[in-house]
Amino acid sequence: MVRKYFLRFKNIILIIFSSIIITYIYKNINWIELKEIIKQANSFSLILAFSLSIFLGYISSIRYSYFSSIILPGKFPSIKTSTKSYFIASCFNLILPSKLGDLSKGFIAERLDNKKYPQSLQIFTLYEKVSDLFALISIALFISFVSLLTNYISFFSQEIYIHRQLILFFILINLSLFLLLLFFLAPINSNLIKILYPRLPTKIKEILFFGKRLTWKEFYKFQLFSVLIWLIHIFQMLLFASSIGLSLWSLSGPFILILSTLIGLLPISFAGVGTRDASLVYFLAPYFGKTKPLFLGILLTSRYVVPAIFGLLFLREVKFKK
Repeated sequence: MVRKYFLRFKNIILIIFSSIIITYIYKNINWIELKEIIKQANSFSLILAFSLSIFLGYISSIRYSYFSSIILPGKFPSIKTSTKSYFIASCFNLILPSKLGDLSKGFIAERLDNKKYPQSLQIFTLYEKVSDLFALISIALFISFVSLLTNYISFFSQEIYIHRQLILFFILINLSLFLLLLFFLAPINSNLIKILYPRLPTKIKEILFFGKRLTWKEFYKFQLFSVLIWLIHIFQMLLFASSIGLSLWSLSGPFILILSTLIGLLPISFAGVGTRDASLVYFLAPYFGKTKPLFLGILLTSRYVVPAIFGLLFLREVKFKK
C-alpha cells in the first residue's frame, strides 16, 4: 500500500525534496554578487556552450540511427526522425528523474514516422541509455585513477584538492558499476550466461543480453562514440564554468563535474535539481564562494532545458499523427 502511494506521488515527493535543497542552499546567496557575475560573464563562451546542446542532440541522433540500422537493417528511424525524437524526449526529461524521458525515443519515432518498428528498437533505446552511463563511468574511472596518481606526486599540484579517500571510494564504486555494465553490454559469452539464459523469461533475456547481438567491433565503435559524446558534454560544462570565472580546467575540475552529474542522475531529486547544485557548492565553495557554483548549477540545468525548448517545435508533429 505504501509503495503504491509512493509511486503515485513520486514526482511530487521529488519536487518537494529538490525545493527543500534549493531553498536551503539559496537562502544565503549574495544576489548583488550574482548580478555582477551575470554582468561579467563571457558571452562567447556562454553562446558556444548553449550551442553545444543542439550539436550534442544531432550527433546523438546520428549514433541512434546508425547503430539501430546495424541491429535492424531496413527497419530503423532516419537521422531526421532520430533528431526529432531526441529533442521531443528532452521535453519529458524535464518531468522525469534521471533523464528517463530518453527511453521514449523509440515510441516517439513510431509516432513521427507513423509506422510500427520492431520491439528490438525499444530495447536498443534502453541499451543506448545504459551505454551512456557506461561511457560516463569509463571516463570517471580514467580521471579518478589519474587523480589518485597525481595526488601522491607532489609535482602535480591541483588547484582544488580532492581527498584520497573520496577518490578511492569513487574508484571502487565506479569499478563495480563498470564491470557489472560491461557484463551485460558487451558480447561476452561466459558460463554464467549459459546458466542464466535458459532460466529467464524471453523478454528479460532480450533486454539483459541485447548486447550479445553486436560483434566486438560494433561494440567498441558504439562505446567509443558514446565516450566522445560524453567528452563533449564535459567540455560544455567546463565552458559554462569558464564563462563565469570558474577555472576548472585542471584534473580536479572534470572529476567534480562528473561526480556532481552522477549524483544528479540519482532518482532522489527532480531531474537532478538540488542534489547537483549542492554537490557543486560543497566542492567549489571553499575556493570560489557559494554564488558562482550555484549559478553554475543553473547553467548545467540549462543543458536539459535548451533541448526541451527545441523539442517543443517538433512536439506538435507527434500530437497530430494518426
